[in-house]
Amino acid sequence: MMPWRPILLALVAAVTVTSAAPIPQPADNSTDRSCNGHPSLCSKRYSDVVYIGAHNSYSWGQGISSDQTATVSEQLRAGVRLLQNQAHDFPHPYGPDYTNPSNIHLCHTSCYLLDGGGLEAYLSPVRVWLADNPNEVLTILLTNPDGLNITRFDQALRFNHLHELAYVPPKAKMTHDDWPTLEEMIDSGRRLVVFIDSGADQKRVPYILDEFSQVYENPYDQLGLPLNCSHDRGSDPANSLFLLNNTKDKSVGPISVPDKASVDTVNSANGPNGIVQTVQRCAKEEGGKKATFVLVE
Repeated sequence: MMPWRPILLALVAAVTVTSAAPIPQPADNSTDRSCNGHPSLCSKRYSDVVYIGAHNSYSWGQGISSDQTATVSEQLRAGVRLLQNQAHDFPHPYGPDYTNPSNIHLCHTSCYLLDGGGLEAYLSPVRVWLADNPNEVLTILLTNPDGLNITRFDQALRFNHLHELAYVPPKAKMTHDDWPTLEEMIDSGRRLVVFIDSGADQKRVPYILDEFSQVYENPYDQLGLPLNCSHDRGSDPANSLFLLNNTKDKSVGPISVPDKASVDTVNSANGPNGIVQTVQRCAKEEGGKKATFVLVE
């Protein structure tokens, strides 16, 4: 697992950075407190901090479709603060599974290709980590290629009591300057931000936020270097958060899979295609727009 804290410190030249059951008690308000590992971040808006994100964070192992080599708990300990996951319908053939009442599994394109298990089981160590780290703000990004009803995601999050920590914005579409500071989120107890790329209904489930009304992305599934920084999906870049897909794939027959041979290059703190120079280059190409989330493998 890449030790992300040194990489995050190396990004200081490009952007302001972050380092790395029962609901935790309100955080300590002493003057020496840290927010996401740094005292200086407490006064920063959520939108003014950059977070390392794990692409398909559930997909860990050594398989051809695995995106990560570390478990979700290890990713969080290493400094990852955005967990991206791909959700799929998974009806249980032998009757209800009371450990997976949402019938959502985390799979890479197809559950026959890579099945990361039920969403509820995945979220359990996330809940534990949040309870153990009360001064940390975390983001979860869910993708919904099967068009599942938003209430099923709500069910999985409630199963782990994560709805109690989830941030509920004052309006459905937040601009860059609307977000609270990390300290305000921590003090309120609402320090988990949950996005979904399609199927959001914030009138029914107000804490699962529509990603593309307030976040935009550069292209994903890129096969060459340097990575393309341009606006590909999502809302108006001028007022939105920027998610930078800092990942490279390769073609294997008709599908794209992670190009594991390129990981050291694109995740390096050095070099023209390394993460620091890519973040800086993309900010320049996007008219000064700095990435809020940097998704890696």
